[in-house]
Amino acid sequence: MVHKPLQGMVVLDFSQFLSGPYAGLRLADLGARVIKVERPDGGDLCRRLYISNLELDGDSTLFHSINRNKESFSVNLKDPQERQTVIELLKKADIMIQNYRPGVIEKLGYSYEEVKAINPGIIYGSISGYGTEGPLLDKPGQDLLVQSFAGIPWLSGDTGRDPMPFGLAIADMMAGAHLVQGILAAAVRRAITGQGARIETSLLESTLDTMQEVWCDVLQQTDDKDKLEPVAASRGRKVEPPMATGIYAVQDGYIALGSMPIAALDQLIGCKEMEQEGKLLEKAEGNTQENVEETGEIEETVETVETVETVEIEETEETGEQIGERIRRKLQEHLLQRPASHWVSKLAQHGLPCVQVTDWHNLLQHDAFRQLEMIQQISRPNGVSMSALRCPIRIDGERFTSPKGSPTIGEHNERITADLIGNRMGG
Repeated sequence: MVHKPLQGMVVLDFSQFLSGPYAGLRLADLGARVIKVERPDGGDLCRRLYISNLELDGDSTLFHSINRNKESFSVNLKDPQERQTVIELLKKADIMIQNYRPGVIEKLGYSYEEVKAINPGIIYGSISGYGTEGPLLDKPGQDLLVQSFAGIPWLSGDTGRDPMPFGLAIADMMAGAHLVQGILAAAVRRAITGQGARIETSLLESTLDTMQEVWCDVLQQTDDKDKLEPVAASRGRKVEPPMATGIYAVQDGYIALGSMPIAALDQLIGCKEMEQEGKLLEKAEGNTQENVEETGEIEETVETVETVETVEIEETEETGEQIGERIRRKLQEHLLQRPASHWVSKLAQHGLPCVQVTDWHNLLQHDAFRQLEMIQQISRPNGVSMSALRCPIRIDGERFTSPKGSPTIGEHNERITADLIGNRMGG
């Protein structure tokens, strides 16, 4: 049996929905004993958070996926008579996680200061929606709302279209991942100093941190609206020409082109009419290939492309963006003439980055996916089982998997009481 790095650590997870439970999931994958502290009447609200109409053994498939490999202890946090039970658990815990709205956990009597008084060495992890101070302090920190406030919807979809939210709960999942990073850093410090810690992050902070590609430009702008406009106009992750980067329709679906100069592409795919446009673009932009950051493979490809006759460039008043858009349209028209396999194979021969946009059914059949061995089977004691993804982390080449499914509400009360509380109740 593999000895996982967090084996022996106890995590009390008071969180619900996605962000906190995702943090707990990763700690469980790494070997920690993660105990979900749930309400007896309904438990974690994620049990009823449905992505589709699929339900398994009374809980949503999302709950099963995010809460596999955990235990459940049901207790009424509002009942003073049950407080001693929670206190005894906190005494034995290494880590506590909570994602209540700011002020709620304090009302329940489990603020960091109160928990620290019970267990000075505990690592106390908190996730909020917008942080622990400021005008949005008490606002609902739901993923869609935070994404929208952070401006994520302006980055999705096509230029000139309405804003579109990202298709995944990126704010929730990134906040959970960032909380784990903080917890692990605090665990290293505690191993050296014995000192506990309070770790805090928020959906908003995590989302903003994920947007480094945007903020590296935005923060260099002034408050001048005209200067901000080019950034606002870059919806849909457009890359400034003369790069061909983007997703294009082909005869049987779509392909994605990575960073490659149009100068390398027009001749390779046999689209001669793009050459003249490319030269116009370079003239309009005052841009040459030396200004384009290329990989070694792309540089080599450009050098080996068959030389074509020099074309004289007429003067133009068009902007680089206008010419670039026209080039993209011609490229799109040309790519529609052949299937994805043709273009992927042709560009791969010259080391140019290109993949087919794959749907999930075909991805499951692809050798690249199969060789990762990402799928595992998880089961509950009653025999109910489902497929789920494993932990994406490998240590010393070892993949971390666990067949243990998600818990039912209060399933492990008796075992947890025996292991962690024993006869210390009332004394």
